[in-house]
Amino acid sequence: MSELNQKFDIIDFLFSAKGRLNRKPYNIFIAFFCLNIYLIFSATVDLQKLEVQAYQACNIPPQTPMEDLSDREAMCAMDMREKELWRTKPWSVLFLFLSSFLIIIPTIKRFHDRNKSGWWALGLMAVSFIPYISFVAGLWLIIEPMFLRGTEGPNDYGPDPLSL
Repeated sequence: MSELNQKFDIIDFLFSAKGRLNRKPYNIFIAFFCLNIYLIFSATVDLQKLEVQAYQACNIPPQTPMEDLSDREAMCAMDMREKELWRTKPWSVLFLFLSSFLIIIPTIKRFHDRNKSGWWALGLMAVSFIPYISFVAGLWLIIEPMFLRGTEGPNDYGPDPLSL
């Protein structure tokens, strides 16, 4: 049966960690996911307004370029911008945080396709919050599921999705 004729079950895709997932649907999902997050976030958060509010709170003239600020002023502006983001649009940030959980199951299935436990994916996601380790873990979370081919033929997690 060709890939186009297969029945696509979105519930199984997003909420069931059983089975395998090849690179093509995973990469398409990640691309659409990132695009949607960007569009939703940019439509709901006015970053220019946050910049103006941050400059006002730090007593910085509004048209001052960031590179002309002193270290103290720049740190104040960045800190205030972050505080304003959380204060003005908490539901946008909450949506961004909660929707990031949608990536977990497809990533686990990609690790299954590489004949690795889903715990590898979860472990890499967990350590990606640790400074200095986060770069390597984050980079591997991009390389492993998006670019490396899955195991040919059946493996411990099911049949090869390309042979179905």
